[in-house]
Amino acid sequence: MTRTICAKTRLMTIRLPDKPMTASAKRVLVFRNGSLGDTCIAIPALRLVRQHFSSADIRVLTNFPIDGGLKAAPLHSVIGQSGLVDGYFDYPLGLKQWADLLTCRKTLQQWRPEVLIYMMPVRSSLQLFRDLLYFKFVVGIPKIIGLSLNSKAQPHLWDEKTGLFEAEAHRLVRNLAVLGEIDLQSEAAWDLGLKTDETVRAANILQNWAGAGRYIVCSIGAKWESKDWGLDRWEQWAAAFSQRFPDYGLALIGSNIEKTHCDSVARLWKGPTLNLCGMLTPRESAWVIGQAQCFVGHDSGPMHLGAAVGTPCVALFSAQDKPGIWFPYGNRHQVIYHKTDCFGCLLEQCNVPEKPCMRSISVDEVISATERALGKACGISSSIATFSLPQANSD
Repeated sequence: MTRTICAKTRLMTIRLPDKPMTASAKRVLVFRNGSLGDTCIAIPALRLVRQHFSSADIRVLTNFPIDGGLKAAPLHSVIGQSGLVDGYFDYPLGLKQWADLLTCRKTLQQWRPEVLIYMMPVRSSLQLFRDLLYFKFVVGIPKIIGLSLNSKAQPHLWDEKTGLFEAEAHRLVRNLAVLGEIDLQSEAAWDLGLKTDETVRAANILQNWAGAGRYIVCSIGAKWESKDWGLDRWEQWAAAFSQRFPDYGLALIGSNIEKTHCDSVARLWKGPTLNLCGMLTPRESAWVIGQAQCFVGHDSGPMHLGAAVGTPCVALFSAQDKPGIWFPYGNRHQVIYHKTDCFGCLLEQCNVPEKPCMRSISVDEVISATERALGKACGISSSIATFSLPQANSD
């Protein structure tokens, strides 16, 4: 039996086993680390797991970032009471000490998982082999899905026609193809399952704000320095865009440490502003972004949150990673990615003077992309506003 998966970057046919994977397991463990953006990207894959193991107790082995805000929101704060997951186990990052490994093993063995769903980011062959040994033979989990030592299974595939690499959301689903199908283009695949109390609290915060009827959400924070456009550029964008469109409100979201910079941006906006940094949970932030006309920000967790709730995003990308992998999923977005000679460096701190991949993005480019996202321009012909095809191989 074969199945065709439709994704933003490629059309792929995957061979499925003649006998489907049994769904009778009572305890299923998902292994997925990361914070806000990593979790948003994994929502369709988690929904696929829940669809297949509908009656199982599904728990996630994951890290719990120290920062509880949007800058490093843990997985449980994003998934919430959506029903996708029933519980969590702590997996400290950098788990290398034997004592920590044995403690983790003891906790998992007491729970007795029958299936492991491997949903980690791309890892080296050595890391994959280590994880296989640990979960299969040290912990003793009988069935493992999604962990393959095949050299083509883990990496993001490259599409020569588009010049884009496979989206992370698609890679995760592709490696779980034995569990069935899920349409990544469907809004249901990305549904966060927000609860009434979450939406009511977020709505109350906006209730008396003059800009609540028509606003843009902006997040100027960046997890790494290499992804930061710069406060000066955000201030220039705010002043110039709001001069042309003063009837729009601006809501700024992020963690507490970004509040001061957001105040600087807000002071230059001509319309009503609301600085929500540190005031919202990730799921409340999702509701606020979902009510907005568009989202503008860096390649970041809030940007992926915006894409998950279906809000058009203007996403500023550094060339730190390969194009396509972390682009917001869907066709409503404006992605600005300038390919430089050093693209794909994966550096957290740029070592090139003036950070050319980010600082070459002009204020006018972001203004134009914002206009397109709002429908101010003469239609949107592509999901990519500015993008230079990489002159490189896929490896």
